[in-house]
Amino acid sequence: MSTQGCPPSHRQARFGGPPATRLASAAAPGGGGGGDADPTHSGGPRTEASVAAGDLRVTAAEGLGKTSAAHGEIVARTAGLAAATTASAAVRESWGRRVSAVRDERGSAQMAPPRRTGPATRTLRAAVSLLALALLATGCRSGGDASADGKTSTNMQQGAERADVILQETLAAVRPELKWNHGPGGSAGCTKGVAGAATGTGASDRIISIMTVVSEERRGALLGVIQQAWKDRGHKITSVNESRKAPAVHAETPDGYALTVKVGGQGQFFLTAATPCLTDSGVQEPTTPPNTPQRSGPFPQRPDEQDPFWSAATPVP
Repeated sequence: MSTQGCPPSHRQARFGGPPATRLASAAAPGGGGGGDADPTHSGGPRTEASVAAGDLRVTAAEGLGKTSAAHGEIVARTAGLAAATTASAAVRESWGRRVSAVRDERGSAQMAPPRRTGPATRTLRAAVSLLALALLATGCRSGGDASADGKTSTNMQQGAERADVILQETLAAVRPELKWNHGPGGSAGCTKGVAGAATGTGASDRIISIMTVVSEERRGALLGVIQQAWKDRGHKITSVNESRKAPAVHAETPDGYALTVKVGGQGQFFLTAATPCLTDSGVQEPTTPPNTPQRSGPFPQRPDEQDPFWSAATPVP
């Protein structure tokens, strides 16, 4: 999957009013006043206002082209997602009117070919860039095959079971074996727009608490084993936190599950698998039995299982 989160967020940019400009008069032939002179071709001085006007007009025209191209791309990428395409078209039309107004207003004040980039031009270009990003983010990350209403063929319970499988595959790649318990997973509905409208989809996550004591000298080795195991299964490593106190590795599976291994308090390891947005359903507790008794007390229960290899106070040979 190429996108990172659900639901999408939309950023808005506002244009301030056009800067007031005072045009320098151009001398008419023969040294007279410039009242009848053509401001576009005058031989008089070119003011900053005229240059900025020319810059804005050209950039506005470019902006309209970019918004049209971005709209075409979002339509192609969200084929079958009618809601996303409709929203994209509405955003493009609204911004198209605004950029057109700026282009036409600046076109009427243009006096000379653009040669420099002024502050107003840079503001417009930034707004166009933000608009393109908003259009490309209209779609929502989802797992499974999406139907015409944006829902997927996989529900949240099936996604949670898939997350359990990924975590068990990760544990199986570690030798010597780690002792572990289930942590408190969770689930939540996916929403869209600033109003948080329901989408009929949701996401859940699963957590594994490692109860094996992993010494500070061996934590880097365990992180490396898990990172390599994810790579071997075709998962993409998205980021690595090399902090000495709280290192972590983040990855994503080809079908959009977000994976994390991190070191918490007292050097305890945690594995997490979070699903993408899937069709809303109830989610049951994991059924895979842990390989060590569940501890009492509030989460997290700290590791207390000594291992000759992972608990050794020496670096890996």
